[in-house]
Amino acid sequence: MSANNFNKLIDMGRIDADIPEELETRFRIEVVKRLGGKKGDLQKAVEEALELWTSKSVLENLKRIATNPEIIPLDQEKAVKTIGDYGGYGAMVILSEIASEPDAYSSVRDLALEQINVVKASSRRIYFPR
Repeated sequence: MSANNFNKLIDMGRIDADIPEELETRFRIEVVKRLGGKKGDLQKAVEEALELWTSKSVLENLKRIATNPEIIPLDQEKAVKTIGDYGGYGAMVILSEIASEPDAYSSVRDLALEQINVVKASSRRIYFPR
């Protein structure tokens, strides 16, 4: 086993949970629809779901900062960049909402659009419904 593979094993956690069979079936079907059902797709989908669920409140708070007219544009832009750094589907949704916010500063909207492209181009896999 290479050192790289060994480090990957150390950095991995394990969650064992019982969920309703109907939910598991829906999830597995959705994984196949979105990703094709290749080896590792189920793990990728679980990771994305956990990331989305755990980052949602952070991203929502950053969105509030980015769209609050009482906050200076420089700090709003920092919030947008931080959202982009999160990456993934959740960040894409929040950035899209900021980009379409009519009351946001144009520099903030433009940066949100730029960050969407950065997230799309990043090495992180983004899952979109087909």
